Amino acid sequence: MDNCRTWRRLFYRLKKRHHFTVAFLFLGLGFSLAQPQYHTLTTVSDFATGATMLGCVVDSNAAAIILEGDSTQNIALDKPAKFVRPDETLDATQITDGSAADLNHHAYYTSKNWTETYAEVDLESERNLYKVIIRYRADVASVFAPTDYLLSISLEGTNWDTVAAGQMVAYINGALTIRFPAQLGRFVRFHGLKQPNAQPKTLGLGELEVYSLGPVPVGSYISAIQDLGGRMNLGRFTWQLTLPPSTGASIQFRSDSTLVTETLETDGIWNPGEPYFDFGANGIDNDTNGDGTKQSNEAWDTGEQDGEYTVGEPFVDNGYTLTHPWFPLGGLMVEDTSGNDLLTAGIVHFDTTNNIVLWSDTTGIDEITLPPIVVTYTAWSGWSAPTAVDNQFLPVPEPRRYFQFALSMHTGTTSTPELNEISFEYDSRLIATKVDASLDVAEAPVLKDTTITYSLDFTFGATDYGVDTILVYTPAAIHDLSLSLDGADMNDLATTRAESDRFYVIFNNTFNTTGKLDLTFNVVFSEPNNTLPAVIMSTGSPDNPQRVDESPTGWQVTVPNIPEVSLNLVTIKPNPITPNNDGVCDVAHISFYVAKLSEQRPVTIAIYDIRGRKVATVLDGLYPATYFGGASGPTWDGTNQSGERVAPGVYLCQIRVESDAGDNVFTKPIVVAY
Repeated sequence: MDNCRTWRRLFYRLKKRHHFTVAFLFLGLGFSLAQPQYHTLTTVSDFATGATMLGCVVDSNAAAIILEGDSTQNIALDKPAKFVRPDETLDATQITDGSAADLNHHAYYTSKNWTETYAEVDLESERNLYKVIIRYRADVASVFAPTDYLLSISLEGTNWDTVAAGQMVAYINGALTIRFPAQLGRFVRFHGLKQPNAQPKTLGLGELEVYSLGPVPVGSYISAIQDLGGRMNLGRFTWQLTLPPSTGASIQFRSDSTLVTETLETDGIWNPGEPYFDFGANGIDNDTNGDGTKQSNEAWDTGEQDGEYTVGEPFVDNGYTLTHPWFPLGGLMVEDTSGNDLLTAGIVHFDTTNNIVLWSDTTGIDEITLPPIVVTYTAWSGWSAPTAVDNQFLPVPEPRRYFQFALSMHTGTTSTPELNEISFEYDSRLIATKVDASLDVAEAPVLKDTTITYSLDFTFGATDYGVDTILVYTPAAIHDLSLSLDGADMNDLATTRAESDRFYVIFNNTFNTTGKLDLTFNVVFSEPNNTLPAVIMSTGSPDNPQRVDESPTGWQVTVPNIPEVSLNLVTIKPNPITPNNDGVCDVAHISFYVAKLSEQRPVTIAIYDIRGRKVATVLDGLYPATYFGGASGPTWDGTNQSGERVAPGVYLCQIRVESDAGDNVFTKPIVVAY
């Protein structure tokens, strides 16, 4: 969870403010702190049962997830490659792009001296090499493939060992496999020495593949569905992960989400799961008149018969792809628009592998339009962003009963990462049984003060902790916040605090009333896409906040017509200022909007005298695109860097934003008078 220490810091601030210890408070009121429970995977069975692995395996001896051993992956894929000949060096990334099928992907070189001309691949790391495969398109191998070769390996690119040499006499579908005793190496050179047909000597390599013993470069692991036995408030995860040098791992999470109902139609394009006709042997299919040219009455494509769909191949458009990944334990219902059950009747069936509903009878589908269907199902949440750091809150919707994790491992050496244990903290006692958040607007104007209502629909159970604090993340500082519960004023029952990118609602007494709590406030939007997620917190569970669910109407706000410049709508009020501590015009409030930043960038405000000497620094730091202003905005109180009052006169306030497109600077006079 972002800013996961926020509640702990806030809680200890409250503790200090009220001068009592946490233990005394809870004991005096008869409360007890949450006792976390743990769901842990540590055995071979824990890791292996129901998991999906590609390039990863569960080591039965270490009881750990590791990268797969004897490699079946081409480790030269997408690696730097070149052709070197006496007169020049040529880029040869075509020979490591993964495609040997198309003649246009071949690279060529010509030389009078074969031994001085070669293809070279840099694997970018030291590997235990044992096999190289040279590939050509089958119909050109007899022309471009050499008959004799040398294969060399080097660790540093200067000293080379010949590991294989001889005649290349046995091509199978344009490929030759060269095996040799395993040897450590980073660079691979291939010399083609003789050629029977091509004049001049022209060598075309479709693909140069390299294979190693030891772990594969990249592997993925998706766990079985983890069942906590009931809806839980998910906490942090920790792992026991060993990472040798030049290896790494990251993890993602998802949980069962909400019920989805959507109306789907066929889309006129091929989707995985729909039937197709795999044409393309040697590039020509159904060439009726045999001229090798596609005629208007001929159905064929330019690909090969490869067991995969290629654009241009005929297909049956009988599929309705679900918008969200289907959660298997949540069920699925498919009806027509009149409410008739199509799934039970066998009119449609569901392809769980490809997440698509298929019309079962495909007879005559080319001549008819299939009707729309209505699908109701439980969806997975989206996968969270990858992280390589543990001891974080699970970034998924909660409370939830089910979740999954996906592990990605990689190595640049002969060593492998090793995951021996992963543990998930949770609390069976919830802060609230259910809480959904929604906004009353989906689109807002840019750089204008906008009033929105953020609704939290609460349901509480008898054993819930209840809510002591609500935290809502916002795109900029808010103001004029008011509270109501089912229309009744709540402002006297809580205190509020706004910061630059969030606000807090802190209840005087624990809130546990089922109903709709409306938080109405004003905020300025400066970015095209904005999300306003929330968490709820309890003094009974200080180390485990609970994420608020996003309702179907959502907490997303889009903003059209974003300005092209980064610095906008600068105001300085009051101006002049009279900083004599009489409570009138003592401080200049500086407000502006920063937009069009892809990441946090330097933003500074400095005060200069009319001779250009810096008098004071008001702001200097890294900030995202946001609004600067309001109660917590930047101010200048008429003092210099030493805290002394400046002399009366004219000063210059300069705002500088180092944006993606360069510096944006705004300068405006400020008058100081006494």
